Amino acid sequence: MARQRPKWIYSAIALVAMVLTCIITLADGVNGEIAVFLYDNIANRIDSAIYALLGFYVCSAAYRSFKLKNLEAGILLVSAVLLMLAQAPIGDAMFPGISKLGEWILNVPNSAGMRGIRLGAGIGAYAASIRVILGLERSWTGSGS
Repeated sequence: MARQRPKWIYSAIALVAMVLTCIITLADGVNGEIAVFLYDNIANRIDSAIYALLGFYVCSAAYRSFKLKNLEAGILLVSAVLLMLAQAPIGDAMFPGISKLGEWILNVPNSAGMRGIRLGAGIGAYAASIRVILGLERSWTGSGS
């Protein structure tokens, strides 16, 4: 905001909204009437809009990337179709028991992949922290390296 780059006003609005929400929640309490109103009528609406946009971008990326070129793309395509059918109410009507298969895919292979991603992210965060502590990384201050 201090540099007033393009669209800096949105950062100012977000900062003011965050501070006001914190003050109102601290003064009124988490279950207070104003805090619940803010959550129900603003935060939930924004979350819904963001998830709708996210769903559109996921479908768009899936359309572009799900071309059956090799075995890995085929596995990805089959698992995506199975998961979409398992999560949709019509999936069980078309193929009884597909929801249990979708649940297994989400619980076993997906959780293994998520553990790997979290482990990699944790190692990356530690490495970045050490670089900042040692003074090797200065880009986070905006001064460049």
